[in-house]
Amino acid sequence: MHLEIQTQHLALDPAVRDLIEQTAADIAQRYPDTLRLHVTLKHAPRHRNRAETVSVLANAGGRVMRAEKTADYVRDAIHAAFEAFEVGLERHHQQRRQATHGAAGR
Repeated sequence: MHLEIQTQHLALDPAVRDLIEQTAADIAQRYPDTLRLHVTLKHAPRHRNRAETVSVLANAGGRVMRAEKTADYVRDAIHAAFEAFEVGLERHHQQRRQATHGAAGR
């Protein structure tokens, strides 16, 4: 799987990079049809409160899938975005399995 990490208005901390790489590796192991994963970390510099947004965009299972979450802290946003992404990915895989099994039963 190809992983790209991009930042906007913040520096990429090595520990954050490690967290993203490990989470992406876990996803690639569970869902080997995930070909490409693009993660964008955004900090809203003019926002009154802290606002860290993480977007996960991937080519997986023959589809382009996306999840985006915002939190006060970048680690929380990373966990939330990857969790939402995995929920969508699992739902897509279940639908593909049901379609395959339904077609086989005909």
